[in-house]
Amino acid sequence: MGDFNSVLSVEDRLNGAPVHQNEVVDFKQCISDIGVGLINKKGAQFSWSNKWRAEDRIYSHIDWVFGNAEWFWAYAGVEAIYLMPGCFDHTPILLNTEIYRVLVKKPYRLLNVLLQQEEYKEVVKHLWGQAIQGHTMYTICRKLQRKYSSVEVKLKQLREDLKVIQQELNDDHINSQLIKQEKKNLLLIEKWDAIHEKILRQKSRAIWITHGDSNTKYFHA
Repeated sequence: MGDFNSVLSVEDRLNGAPVHQNEVVDFKQCISDIGVGLINKKGAQFSWSNKWRAEDRIYSHIDWVFGNAEWFWAYAGVEAIYLMPGCFDHTPILLNTEIYRVLVKKPYRLLNVLLQQEEYKEVVKHLWGQAIQGHTMYTICRKLQRKYSSVEVKLKQLREDLKVIQQELNDDHINSQLIKQEKKNLLLIEKWDAIHEKILRQKSRAIWITHGDSNTKYFHA
């Protein structure tokens, strides 16, 4: 599974230089010689894009998932799901499995990077004026948690929006309006990804203060 940087048919490229039959012969012969076949594919039509403007945009299918006879015997129902590319040029590929997650309540933390955001003061002013019923400490905690409590939520929403845009682009590859929306969304994700990284750095330092000098698994890891 991965980027083979080669197409398998003349339909595997949209725009750019047309695919000639001699481009695919060696790759086809190779997968035949080593005895593998394509795993059933779902999702995005193409696996790579140069993400340029509409008139210069190129799509191609150069990322593949193969299995041998033993794989198909053991995992006949597994599909290769080509996700939306998000911020990447290449499409992530997922072999579908079940993932179990345990949700744990998170304590409130004041994150330094959020204090640097231009809109932070206005948000605090707006939320602090809201009326919340309950004991004094409860109302303070609720107000602190209302906004900016999770940058992950904002990033998740931006990535969901990007996924919708790219799904529409998957049906209308050269739509200039959708391409502009994609570029705007990518810039926002880049901004909030940088903020998220700073938050993680702050959290890691806090963990180190608590556990760093102890003879624990965390220290040795």
